[in-house]
Amino acid sequence: MKKIVLLLIPIIVVGSFLLFKNSSSGSNEAHSEIQTTSVKEQDIQDIIYVSGKITTEAIRNVKPLGEEILERVLVKVGDQVHEGDVIAEMKTEVLEDQLKSKTIQLEIEQVKLKQIENSSDLALVNTAKTAKQAMEAANRKLDEDKTLLDSGIISKKQFEESQTAYDNAKLAYENALYSVNNSSRKETLLIQQKTVESLLNELATIRRRIEDSKIKAPIDGVITEIIATEGEAVKTNIMVISDFEKNLISANISEADFQKVKLGQKATITANSAKGKQYRGTVSFISPGSKTIEGKKQAYVEIKIKLDQPAPELRTNFSVNVQVVTAEKKAIKAVGIEAVNQRLNGEEYVYVKQSDGTTKEVTVSTGISNDVLIEIISDEVNVGDEIEIKLSNSVSEDNGDTSITGMY
Repeated sequence: MKKIVLLLIPIIVVGSFLLFKNSSSGSNEAHSEIQTTSVKEQDIQDIIYVSGKITTEAIRNVKPLGEEILERVLVKVGDQVHEGDVIAEMKTEVLEDQLKSKTIQLEIEQVKLKQIENSSDLALVNTAKTAKQAMEAANRKLDEDKTLLDSGIISKKQFEESQTAYDNAKLAYENALYSVNNSSRKETLLIQQKTVESLLNELATIRRRIEDSKIKAPIDGVITEIIATEGEAVKTNIMVISDFEKNLISANISEADFQKVKLGQKATITANSAKGKQYRGTVSFISPGSKTIEGKKQAYVEIKIKLDQPAPELRTNFSVNVQVVTAEKKAIKAVGIEAVNQRLNGEEYVYVKQSDGTTKEVTVSTGISNDVLIEIISDEVNVGDEIEIKLSNSVSEDNGDTSITGMY
């Protein structure tokens, strides 16, 4: 029994020593997680990386005004056209026949109008003329009798007879004039004038439809698709024209990055269809609304980027990769983003290594940042300073203020 006890004593001692050593080693390993980085003067860009696709500001579906037969297509897919170029023609035989028929009808109605204009109601006009002369004579007689009445040469009864004669003559003239102005000839003349006017309008419409049968390019662009076939009745699209010089890039920005994007920001674009080539563009549109994308939890906002130079090789619906520069600063003091810590009250600080090997906790402000670097704003931190990075995410207390390290 004594032998067994004696043998156990060294084992217990050795075990205790190893346990103490491992405990000490673990403590040292916790401290060995501290790394350092240096403050550098450099440029920083905050960039949002998104995928997008090519769209166009100018794409037109070309179609006739109504259902008509396509007679000829004057272009082929790939042709460059200019606004106003005749690119197709519709059949116009029916319209040409209508034009001839209406032209003949117009000539007949114009002859009728001339006949009515040259004719007159002579009897009514002569009656009105005679009635006017009688009224004027009666008016002169009335004026003369008024003078004679005032002089006492005639009686009042004689003057009243003259007054009655004038009133009757005036009424007769007014009736004759009414008959002239309201004769059937005037109504007939108006009706014929409107008939001629209506035919002129119909002829103008037919001529316009004949002109419209020549289908013209609505914009400058390239014929990208011909849909209709010559000889068939068409009422929908004949062809499609796209203006690749007005291509845009459409991209969706997540709600997390949406506030960073502003009109006028610059973007760099690359495409699998143009390997090794970079394109430049500018944010030209930010949608006022938002949308959801299947399989994504966040909402997204559509933006459009206008290319600085035309790129016809980037076809509609091609996929592209987009880098939107949302912020940029040059020659600033910057460190790795993981070097900045944050207290629970929101203050930010770094551990600055001193010349004697100790570290000093310095409260700082931060500016522009990206996924790697962050700007340090503090007179106590200078370019070349060594900053300790504590990766333990440990919670420490400094002057009673709890802080969390390694939060970035």
